[in-house]
Amino acid sequence: MAGLSSVAANPSVAPAAAPLATAPLPYTFPVTGWTLRVIPTGSRPYQSSAVPSLVDTKPHDAAGVRKFVQNGRTYDHPEGQAALGMTMLDGYRLTHRARYLAIALANAKRLIATRVTDTSVVTDGAWFFPYRFSFALHRNARQTLVAPWYSGMAQGQALSLFTRLADATGASYWRKAADHTFASFLVPRRAGRPWVVEKLADGHVWLEEYATTSLRPGSDFTFNGHNFAAEGLYDYALLSGDARAATLLDGALTSSLAEVPKLRQLGWLSHYCFAHPSIVSSGYHRIHASQMLWFHQFTGDPRFAAWADLLLADYPTSAVRGTVRLGRGTHLGYRFSATGALLGSVRIVLPRASAAPVVARKRFRSRGIWYLVSAGSLRGTWVHESLPTQYLAGSLVLVAYRLPRTIRLAAGSRTPAVNPAGTTTRYLTTTDAVTYLINARGIVNGVPRLRLATGPLAGWWVTVAGAHLDGPPIVPTPAPTPTPTPTPTG
Repeated sequence: MAGLSSVAANPSVAPAAAPLATAPLPYTFPVTGWTLRVIPTGSRPYQSSAVPSLVDTKPHDAAGVRKFVQNGRTYDHPEGQAALGMTMLDGYRLTHRARYLAIALANAKRLIATRVTDTSVVTDGAWFFPYRFSFALHRNARQTLVAPWYSGMAQGQALSLFTRLADATGASYWRKAADHTFASFLVPRRAGRPWVVEKLADGHVWLEEYATTSLRPGSDFTFNGHNFAAEGLYDYALLSGDARAATLLDGALTSSLAEVPKLRQLGWLSHYCFAHPSIVSSGYHRIHASQMLWFHQFTGDPRFAAWADLLLADYPTSAVRGTVRLGRGTHLGYRFSATGALLGSVRIVLPRASAAPVVARKRFRSRGIWYLVSAGSLRGTWVHESLPTQYLAGSLVLVAYRLPRTIRLAAGSRTPAVNPAGTTTRYLTTTDAVTYLINARGIVNGVPRLRLATGPLAGWWVTVAGAHLDGPPIVPTPAPTPTPTPTPTG
């Protein structure tokens, strides 16, 4: 793939006229030329070291097939079935219990049984998995997707499921299912017939999560759905060796890298999609960052990891427990509404340094990072993260890299490193320039740091400023506007 700058194809010619083995890609689009990395089993997307539960808390039938209930009616849910199938297949990988495999197979077979089979609608063997219920996108009736509609995310996850079943079982049946599902990505956007691939105005290829045959209300350009679909192409490209899959994946990842700057809101949650910029979600923000780390794994390109850094600096994960150090002097704990509106404050004066337990670390928009105190005089209030008076004791991982990154220490440098508890400092002294691997970005006693994965101080943390990190520099999130200082209420 190296050296490619575009994909040669005629977008005006539908691939249906050609056999599956020779059908062309649907569009011409930019690619980067990455060489795909092979990720070890157990470290791939949708895989975990934790054994999943066999109990599905969402609607399902007696065979364990995921369902969807709307207005009292039960429907098949292609993405839900593919996702559950992969979870159960991973459970089988970890336990070899037959029930896990049985549920995975049941969901995979239901996808195949409910595919579009009308040859006047789908030709040349491309398998599409329809949503047969109408859906008000973003709960907006004016954005209703009228059944049947299709999803690049569902197509990609089904492609992953069939590919992984083929790999796990060695059965040609599942390889055939993967081949036919991949063929759905060779179909251009068109009215009246299924599609999930389109071309953006800037020339990049896009895998649309909410694709309608009427082409109305128009594409949502959902970032996470595009990325989930790309992951399916990754699985299939590695299994099949199909150059078209590798090239389409390259184009999709190139698109993700090109479009993610438009998704970002500096110092806040990223947009869910490009069509509706007011839609934000903390859960999907974390998914966006996680997907950037996937793509760093796939390609080795540190730009993806740098984007994960940026997104998680803009809005870090709030599920944090620990102890906040409080210096001697005056401290204010604030109460905020769910939207960040200031409700009041509590003022305390400490004659000596102290500490308090915290159960969350959260960004409030334009107010910086805060800790939710769970006990003591400041219980139920948020204290602002600020050095040297209010900071989380010890180390906190903000970004764990699935693929280690590299830092370079200059010749003749003496770089301080602290242990995970933040209680001991040692120095890395170099005569010549030295490169180390790192596996996480975080804070130690409130100071941004990188965790060493190799070298004499592996597991210790060096300051971000003390090393040259691979990839583009991280643009720091601007300082928040000054914290309001209302009259204390208690």
